[in-house]
Amino acid sequence: MSTKRFRILHTDPDNLGAPLDIEEAKLGEIGAQLVKAHCTTEEEVIEAGRDVDGILNIKAPIKRTAIRGLENCRVIVRYGVGIDTLEPEAATEKGIVIANVPDFCMEEVSNHAMMHLLACAKKLVRLDRWVKDGNWGRELLKPMGSIHGQTLGLVGCGNIGRATAEKARAFKMEILGYDPYLDPGLASASGIKLVGLPELLQRSDYVSLHTALTPESRHLIGEEELKSMKTSAFLINTSRGPVVDEQALIKALQQGWIAGAGLDVFE
Repeated sequence: MSTKRFRILHTDPDNLGAPLDIEEAKLGEIGAQLVKAHCTTEEEVIEAGRDVDGILNIKAPIKRTAIRGLENCRVIVRYGVGIDTLEPEAATEKGIVIANVPDFCMEEVSNHAMMHLLACAKKLVRLDRWVKDGNWGRELLKPMGSIHGQTLGLVGCGNIGRATAEKARAFKMEILGYDPYLDPGLASASGIKLVGLPELLQRSDYVSLHTALTPESRHLIGEEELKSMKTSAFLINTSRGPVVDEQALIKALQQGWIAGAGLDVFE
């Protein structure tokens, strides 16, 4: 009597920047084989994963078209917090379980958000270019924004948002948060005062985005929201590009609605 060996597809083996030794070892403990493919389209996912039992995913799109073509798959695990590469409704209809890693890179993404905040506040990039271009003087220093005593508004107060809040508190910042799904007790424990989005945008000197990309959050920050921010405020986005209407942001920067932006992601 033979026992079927599980086959698990990794759709993005090169995107981790590290070998898959841990994955292979853990899957080997249950007699599973790791299959590697380089998928950039749903058609490639179907081709590589038609008969696999599970999928490990980072960037490859696995929407309704791909899910329909998965004949044996019972679980899709996405590295990271967001699941916007997937389509949960289609997976549910097919009986496929979706899982994510809710604490993935939590500390480093929050560190990255603070790096953007500090760089914006102290004009790091502009001053670096200024000196490299052979300039010297104080013309570009004014105005130089403060950090301590300023207000940081967090749009999305999940694990990464709360980690950012705790780091911002070390800089003696006031922390506002907008998250209609967060337990107020968790916000309070991280020093976050929950307010509505309009109030957060109007009061914050720095607005940092930490929300998942969903139909509800797509273009959450558009012209109206950018116009409501202080002209001295900065927008920081380390979540997902489409949370911001990019054309509206370009207009805001060109016309001086806000002072600047620190972007790790783009639409």
